[in-house]
Amino acid sequence: MKTLLKRVYRRVFPTPPRPEPLMYRVELFGELLGIAGRDQLRDKRILEIGPKDGLDSKRLASLSPKELVMIDLPEKRAGNEVWLRQIDCRSTYIEANFMYMLHEEYQALG
Repeated sequence: MKTLLKRVYRRVFPTPPRPEPLMYRVELFGELLGIAGRDQLRDKRILEIGPKDGLDSKRLASLSPKELVMIDLPEKRAGNEVWLRQIDCRSTYIEANFMYMLHEEYQALG
């Protein structure tokens, strides 16, 4: 009975769609800005490991960094190609497993 009432309620009062699937990431970005400050990140190099769906990458790009460096696994290429061209700041995309990069590769990151 409870389940039926919930279904009816959801049909009568649908919840508005979320602007993105994982809303906690919006909160984390706000926390980053609260701690570091937008001005402290401007014209700096930012390293993002595992950019996922690109939503956080777009938020980071909005900070006007000197460069946004993104590292993700090679098997994520197809999904990443969809949003990578939408990053509107200088960016570098590296396909590698961050955990197994060579010391020289870490040094090359700066």
